[in-house]
Amino acid sequence: MKKFIDSDILGSIKANLEVGNITLDDYNQLLELLNKLYQQIVLQYQRKGGDKEMKPLLPGAKLEAENAMLADEKAVLSEKNATLAGENAALADKNAVLEDRNAALENEMEILRRKLHEIENGRRGQ
Repeated sequence: MKKFIDSDILGSIKANLEVGNITLDDYNQLLELLNKLYQQIVLQYQRKGGDKEMKPLLPGAKLEAENAMLADEKAVLSEKNATLAGENAALADKNAVLEDRNAALENEMEILRRKLHEIENGRRGQ
């Protein structure tokens, strides 16, 4: 059962977080609900006497699982940060192009102003 939860359910939740189908808050809430579900399953198993066959958790096993989940979350956030950094760099490049175009247009406007000024001065001189 643990293998099914780890591979199928947790894998699906992580995959959906990575592709952006769910938020980090959704991810955390789903993990919390999954943990509650697992606890209920174990409780029902214990009530039926099946827990005598179960091995007790080793000290720190839960902490290791939480650390693994945090490491996964950190990896997902690092990937998102890298993506955002790339998007920021692309926007900075576009901004630089737009600033260059703006400067060129301002130069053209200044040239046109001078020509207009020359034309107006030429008319006055006639």
